[in-house]
Amino acid sequence: MDGIASQTGLTTLDRMPWTFRHQYAGYHQPYYTLYNNGANRFTIDVLTVKVRFKRYSNVAKALILF
Repeated sequence: MDGIASQTGLTTLDRMPWTFRHQYAGYHQPYYTLYNNGANRFTIDVLTVKVRFKRYSNVAKALILF
């Protein structure tokens, strides 16, 4: 995604971990660009999901579909 962001002029913000049930569950990384002379902002939020145990696989599937 970083390659696409640089090719299309998107600004990359810091990748931030997120938690689920007190465990790291993946990362969130936003990309954005401004348009209409800075009056509007277009944002793409990339969410990665880390699946460590089979019992959480349904949670991961639900987050991906959301």
